[in-house]
Amino acid sequence: KYFKVPLYKLLGGKMRNKLRTYASQLQFGWGERKIALYKTEEYVEVAKKAVSEGYSAIKIDFFTFDEEKNRLNYEDTNRLQGSKYKNMIIDRVKSVREAIGDDIDIIMENHSYTSASSAIQIMKEVEKYGIFFLEEPCTPTPDVNKFIRDNISTPIAQGERIYTRWQYKAY
Repeated sequence: KYFKVPLYKLLGGKMRNKLRTYASQLQFGWGERKIALYKTEEYVEVAKKAVSEGYSAIKIDFFTFDEEKNRLNYEDTNRLQGSKYKNMIIDRVKSVREAIGDDIDIIMENHSYTSASSAIQIMKEVEKYGIFFLEEPCTPTPDVNKFIRDNISTPIAQGERIYTRWQYKAY
């Protein structure tokens, strides 16, 4: 504000004319208003809609809501390890991948809802569907992140739950 110039000029100048973006948080629908998605068909529908609008990548939390219209969270970690929820996630990922094809990147959001072992179990099942990266597999600590990374082949992204310089120091 002081120099009355865009930030990119202070950082050395413009680097590109375009920036890739992705359609985000599709578990809440993709339209005028936010709606919860419960059925696999709904995940497929919103993914196809975002792709039809020109997005080459989508981000979805495949386990925010279950098929009985419950909102899952970190307290449901043990339930995610069970076959019912694991199969629900696998079915959603598989169905979305089949609907949008192999050329669209899928980012799998997790909101740190699972334990490290749950994240690994789930990713080992869905990696074959070409997940671009897994965001926030679990509560962020360097050792846990390394453990997950050492046990899956999908890249992970972490950091939005690291708030202070002391939390960042460990990284």
